[in-house]
Amino acid sequence: MRWQAPRLSLLIALVCVAGCMPPDGAHCRQDDKVGQASQADGSAVEVAQGLAAVHVFTEGYLELWAQSPVLHLSYEVGARAPATLRVRVRNIPADAVLWPFAAAEPVLRLPGTRPTVGEWLLPVSPGQRLELEVAPPDGAAAGDFAFGVLSDIQEALDRFGDFAEPLEAEAGLRFVISTGDLARNGTAASFRAVQAALEALPVPFYSTIGNHDLPGVVPHWGDIFGRTSFHFRFKGVAFSLLDTATASLDGCVYEALQGWLAASRGGLHVVAMHIPPFDPVGTRSGAFRSRREGLRLLNTLGAAGVDMTFYGHLHTAMFFANGGIPAWISGGGGAIEERMDGIGRHYLRVDVGGVPRDLQVAIRRIE
Repeated sequence: MRWQAPRLSLLIALVCVAGCMPPDGAHCRQDDKVGQASQADGSAVEVAQGLAAVHVFTEGYLELWAQSPVLHLSYEVGARAPATLRVRVRNIPADAVLWPFAAAEPVLRLPGTRPTVGEWLLPVSPGQRLELEVAPPDGAAAGDFAFGVLSDIQEALDRFGDFAEPLEAEAGLRFVISTGDLARNGTAASFRAVQAALEALPVPFYSTIGNHDLPGVVPHWGDIFGRTSFHFRFKGVAFSLLDTATASLDGCVYEALQGWLAASRGGLHVVAMHIPPFDPVGTRSGAFRSRREGLRLLNTLGAAGVDMTFYGHLHTAMFFANGGIPAWISGGGGAIEERMDGIGRHYLRVDVGGVPRDLQVAIRRIE
């Protein structure tokens, strides 16, 4: 009986990877378009590093879905733009403020009902260029904090609300990162249902894509969530989330990763991806298609001094080491539970602190 789950996982993984695989570079080309929008009157917005998807950009209104707790954006005011710009940013920390560069004070955040949704009203003038930052006041200052890791929700979205109360009770938890498999399939409707569930959480949720999220013909992920591979910094810690949904890493992601690794040397660096380069057990089809490529990636991460890696895809929790790098498998969002290790739904709490700074991981079960 214990062997039925891995056999089923193997079949599902093989079918999805073989049948849903996008053409080479497709996700990279999609990622390059994220965070940019313009209008006929010359109004334009650009989010640095594409760290937010532009959901709405009309006269006097901008709505973003963030993939980082810290955002920098540029806004070009068109010739016929209204005198005010209403900025609404979803999926941000509850204490985030909007701060125009060179301003003495942040803009007053408008009252709201959801902690991870912020709104601001800015006065603007035609032809003006605004440089804005949306971030918690302590986002750039090194210090102790905690983040969560939660992946592989899939068909358990109707029970995802079970995570809200435990996450809210986690002292010092600033955000959650995810290795993907948020939905059962890559339709726009499934992603919007996931997004609605995520907004019920007390903290923002930043995710790369999993094999069940592969969009098939239409790139819904980019329109709704944003980039599939991205990098951000928070309180001196670097986070790189990589798209390995096809059991491989595209060449353009390797190129971006080299820059992220170089910029993060000397500090803590966390890397997360869905399918790991190598299956730590060897029975669950949880590895790259190419062992040579898996070795290449681990050698790259190890040489750059990456401090910890997180993976999903396998519906369990497990600590191991790959290439000398501490690693965690965490796929307990509610997808079909393998329970080969006696672990069902769960998330990880990761504490950043100490002198020198390190990472301490604890499993939080949802039963």
